[in-house]
This record gives sequence, C-alpha cells and structure tokens, in this order.
Amino acid sequence: MTSNENKDTILTMLSGSLIGGYEEELLSMKVETARISHFDPKMCPEERVETKYKGTYKWPQTVPADVTQQTCVRNMEHLASRSCLINIETEKSYWRRQNVTSCQLLQGLPNSIVSLQNVTITMDNAEDLADHILILLNSSKWSEEEIKVLVDKLMDIANFEEISPTLARKTLQIIDIFMTREANMQLHKNLSSILQLTQRIGFKMSFNGRNASIVMPKLALAMMRPDPVHFQGIAFGVISYNPEMDPELAIQHTPFTTSLASIFLPGILRDYLSAQSFDPNNHTGIQFSFFGIPSLFQDRSFGEIVLNTYVIGSSIESVCVQNLKEPVNIILRHIEPKMNDALVHCVFWDFNKNDGLGGWNTSGCEAVYSDANYTICNCTHLTHFGVLMDIYRDPINEADNWNLTLVSYVGCGISSIFLGLALVVYLSIEKLRRDYLSKILINLCLALLMLNLMFLVNPWLASFQKRILCITVAVVLHYFLLASFTWMGLEAIHMYYALVKVFNTYVPHYILKFSIAGWGIPTIIVATVLAIRRDFYGTGPVSRSTDPLESFCWIQDDMAFYISVVAYFCLVFLINVSMFIIVLLQVHAMKAKHHFPEDHCGQDFLHSLKRVASLTFLLGLTWGFAFFAKGPVQVFFLYLFALCNTLQGFFIFLFHCLMKENVRKQCQVHFCCGRFRLKNSYWSSSATTLAYPPVRNLERKPSSLSLKSLKSCATNSTSNGSGSLTSADAGAKTEQIWCSAGSASLTHQESQLPHVRKLSRMEAELRYAEKTMVFH
Repeated sequence: MTSNENKDTILTMLSGSLIGGYEEELLSMKVETARISHFDPKMCPEERVETKYKGTYKWPQTVPADVTQQTCVRNMEHLASRSCLINIETEKSYWRRQNVTSCQLLQGLPNSIVSLQNVTITMDNAEDLADHILILLNSSKWSEEEIKVLVDKLMDIANFEEISPTLARKTLQIIDIFMTREANMQLHKNLSSILQLTQRIGFKMSFNGRNASIVMPKLALAMMRPDPVHFQGIAFGVISYNPEMDPELAIQHTPFTTSLASIFLPGILRDYLSAQSFDPNNHTGIQFSFFGIPSLFQDRSFGEIVLNTYVIGSSIESVCVQNLKEPVNIILRHIEPKMNDALVHCVFWDFNKNDGLGGWNTSGCEAVYSDANYTICNCTHLTHFGVLMDIYRDPINEADNWNLTLVSYVGCGISSIFLGLALVVYLSIEKLRRDYLSKILINLCLALLMLNLMFLVNPWLASFQKRILCITVAVVLHYFLLASFTWMGLEAIHMYYALVKVFNTYVPHYILKFSIAGWGIPTIIVATVLAIRRDFYGTGPVSRSTDPLESFCWIQDDMAFYISVVAYFCLVFLINVSMFIIVLLQVHAMKAKHHFPEDHCGQDFLHSLKRVASLTFLLGLTWGFAFFAKGPVQVFFLYLFALCNTLQGFFIFLFHCLMKENVRKQCQVHFCCGRFRLKNSYWSSSATTLAYPPVRNLERKPSSLSLKSLKSCATNSTSNGSGSLTSADAGAKTEQIWCSAGSASLTHQESQLPHVRKLSRMEAELRYAEKTMVFH
C-alpha cells in the first residue's frame, strides 16, 4: 500500500484504526494504546540469477511488496516472476525465490527412467521433471533399477525447503501410481522410503490458511495448522471409499462414530503444538494420511495373519509423540467381516523392522473393542526414532535395545563421576599438571565429562518439545563429541612427539596450539553445519528399536551425520591407530636390546598388557567397535561399544589416577588425614636423580646431543606405571629394561654427557613424568 500523505499523518491514521475492541468467535480483545514505529526496508537490489535448465534472468531493483516479471528465455510468450518482500524481524527487504515454472526447459529430458539419474533436480525444474516422470510411467512393468531412480528423485524433491501445492500434488500422483502397481515386489522393498517421503512432502507443502488436502484414487493427505490455544482435539476420517473413485474425507472436533477409517487426536496433544505468531503459517502442522491398498503393506513375520482394514496414520511436525496419558483413538472398519474366533491385533508400521524394509509392530497399541465389522484401537504414540554413533543405523530387537540403553546411561553416569574426580585431582594439585601430557589429559577429561553430561540430560531436555532448545542441545552434544575425538587425536600426536621426535623437534607455544586445535576445530565443524542448515539438528529417537522410546536431540540428516561425525571420527581413528602402533613398536624395540631373566617374563607381560589397555582407552580406540556393528555380530559389538565407551572416563581415572604412584602419593599428601596422610618430606625423599632429557625440549631449541648418545643413558630407576621414583623393586625392573650401562652413577653419566645437568630429586621426577607416561 502506498500513500501521498506525510509520515506523521500516516502514523496517526494507523494508530486510530488499531485502537478499539475486536471480537471473533471465542476471541475478544481491546486495544487501548498502539505504538507504531517507522523503518525503511530499502529496495530489493538488482540481481542476476543463473539457472542450468531455464536460462539466466536479471531482476531489476524493486520496491518492497511489489512483484516484477521477466519474459521466459525459451518461450517468450510466458513470464517468470519474482516478489520483493519485507522481513519484519530484520526490517529489511529481500528477494523471494524466482518463479519460472511457466518457462520451458532449455533442453529436453531423457526418455528413459534410468537416464533420469543424471539429471539434477532443482526448484526450477522440479515440476517439469515430475510431469516428465508421469509420462514415462506408462510402462507396464518397472525394473528394480527404475524404481530406485524414481524413489531417489522423489526424495530429492522431498528435501526441498518448501514445496508448492502443485509440485506436491504431482509428486503424490506419482506415488499413487506406484501404489496402484501393487503386484510389483520391487515396490514393496521401497515402501518405507515412499511412506517417509510422503510424510515429508506433506509437512513441507506451502498453503494458506489452516487446512489443505490432496486426494488421489489410492491415497489421501490432509494438513492442518490448528490454534494451539484452543486445541481440544481433532478427528480425521474417511467417510467412504471406492477403488474407482477418490476417497471422501472429513475433519471434525469430536471422534467419529461411523466411518471407514478414522483417527482422533486428544486435546493433550496441545502440549506438542506451538505458535511463533498469530499467523497460521507459523503454527505446528498436523498431518493425516490414508492408504487404500492394504495388500501393499505386507509383513511375512506375522505369518498367516493378514491386514483386514485400510491404513490410516497421523504425525505432528518436528516432534516425537509417545507415552501419552490419553491415547490416540483409531476406529477401523473391516474389509471382510471378522469371524467370531478371529484374533485381532492393533499395529503401526515400523520403518526399522525386517532389516529396514518395514513391518507391523504392536508396541504401544491395544484393541479396546472389536466385533464383526469394526475394531477400535488405542495407541500411546504417533512416531518412531535413531542413535548417537550408529554408523550403519540398523535396527535391533526390543530387549537388546533396552539393555543397551540401560548400559549407556549407567556407564555415562559412572564415567561422569570419575571424570569429575580426575579433574579435581589434577586441577587442585599443581605438581601434577606441570607436564604437557597432564594438561592434555585435563582437556580430554573436560570434553568427555561434558559429552557424558549432555548425553544424560538430552532426553529430559528433548521432552520439553521446544525446537530451539532441542537444536541447542544437539549442537552442544555434537560439539563435545567432536572435541572428545579431537583431544584423543592430540593425545596420540603428543605421544609421537614425546617418544619419536622429542630430541629434534622444536614447537613453540605447544599447549596453546593444542588448545586452539582441540577446541577450535570442533567449533568450525559445528558452525559450518549450522551455517548450511540448522534444521540438520532436531528431535529424533534415543534408539532405533522396534519400540518407540523417549526422544533425543541429535543430527537428523544422514549426510550431515556421516560427514561431520563419522568421517571426522575415521580421520582421528586412523591417526590414533597409527600412533598406537608406533608407540608399541618403539617400546618393543627398546626392550629388545636388553636380556630379561626368565622369572621376569610374567611381570613384563602384565606390564605390557597394562600399557596396551591404558593407551587403548586414552586414545579412544574402543570407539572403533562401531565399524564392526554389522550383520550377525552387530549386537555383540554394540554391547562392547556401549560398555567400553560409556566407561571410558572410569578407565582413564583408573589408569591415570589410581594406578599412577605419583598421583596416589600426591593425593595422600593433599587429601588424606591422620595416619593415611603422607608427609611432603617423605614424598620428596622418595624421588631419584635423572639424567634423561625431558619432553619440555618441545619448546626449547634442539639439543646438540645425538639421539644415539642420549638413548644410551636412561634413568637407573623409574616406578612401574608412574612418573614417580620410589620403589627399589620397581627401579630394579625398569633398570633391566631401559638401562644399557647398568646402574651407572650420576657422576659417570655427567662425564660422558657434559650437556646434561644434574637435577634435584623432585625436579627430576616431575620432568620425567611425561616420558614415563608414554612408556607405562
């Protein structure tokens, strides 16, 4: 709307028209004062848009709320259009997507369905491609490859951010033809995919007002955007249906008493609905669906039991509905009258059943009444759900899923406690965090602690059904999962520097660079995912079981999951495995230079076993069990994965606190009382003298000593599994492993290595801690 009046006059006119009383049905309001602000949205700038299939269009500078038009490149008698709109939140103008549906393609589409796999579907050519597919569907029989190509192209359309009603109708028309070819077994293999894209198309279809529907001979789809404030329940029903005619639909606020198939959603579902504004377009959508081909929904696991009703369903946009206190009521008329002794099952279609082909599941549904003609079912859910590191995303049975869920939460709770204790120990005792390995360990413990805590509170936060909250929770969980992977990788890189490159590598600002990498790389990855599309995060299942459980905030897009989680984990895992092998080979090579008495072989084996276990959990190698959770060994490795990785924090505390002598003695000094307290003087006297170059050379200029000469003079005593040097027995064991010159005195070592200075006992112990961490 434009006006020749000045700004003040327009503001006065608008204010006068807004003040007053308003009544509409049950809603009444009175406006006493109105505050109107003025802003300049500017004009939509000139823009040139290139399309691959319909040419290039140059849009001139346009006034907001206006529509500009251009002639089509191929068929100039038709017009392309584009609207300039205003974003109320930013108070700026913006271009809407150009509408070139009336324009012809610059080149024709292939005349075979298989050849369509090379055609990229865009918003500009989607309707043309749908029309072309409808023409090609005249073939009497489709091959498996043709069905796969068609399903893939329809899924590409379903992945659009917004789908026009025309495109939605054409897409559902293709699906309706699919369902008509019920005898084709290849179609049954893709049934779950077809049902899922049908649901996705319904929620993404744009329409004005509160209701919209698309009716086909074999299926019907109805969309609603009810007012959450006044929602008392809604019923969807199919009044009549003839395979030769379209089904007759009806929607009302009370349950149906007579219908072919109906479903009633109780008023308690208002808790799942939201409204971001008074505009119905911003209200949560409810979708109803009806399928008129029962024979298409085959499930051989039910044996001789057959489907004797039509299929009806419902779902709510972007939320998972389960465990309702007031159940969903479903009334179904039998296609064939039921015999008196026939057993009736109320079921829902589970997409994960039968190795992903889909099948019927009775969980959460029960028959409350059944006679010869009707059955009434009550169900406590509407949908189903996926997991955190489920690479293959294969379903498992209900019992195993429950056990795995219990193991996961108990393990995460235990790990959270011990990770917290480890952080308290290392952060409160300054002597323990002087070396680099301890500082890296602190960061890893912090990342794992936050990961475990976010995993534990995730279902509770998801239960609030707040979209922004759930996206935030998923983002934080994604970040700390990547941060945990990154610090595991940095642990491996540090071990490589400490053991292999320590004597000839100079790295300035070592820990600072590690910290930037450890916390910065996950930030970049998560920010990139958010920048591409924040809807990649959302509410999904806490598990891929046959029984719908509590919802879970996580990455819902498969491509985003595989790229930002699985691919990154694979990279870190390869690095860690490589460093793990190098560390073990280096230790083995150093031990091979010395001869061991036979009576020490058993102790050496246990020492090596402890070293391998410590490195395995520290580097997160147990996360690799996810790669083997496939096929007949899937359940075994899922249990192994859950046990090892949820308890990773406990094992880190075990190997790096309880089994480290220097950490135990420092805890006795600082935390124990009475006879259990270790005096600091005794702790200091237990140290020994070292002449081994410390790992701190990473921030110093490389020594002029050769690696060979330095390796020939190791310490004459270290403790088993720690950086402390207290036990004579432990010193004797390590002397035989690492020393090549017997128990040489420090004076003799100094005469051979003049560049190595004599250290105090306490300083020697602290400086040697990093190196012994690697070995032990």
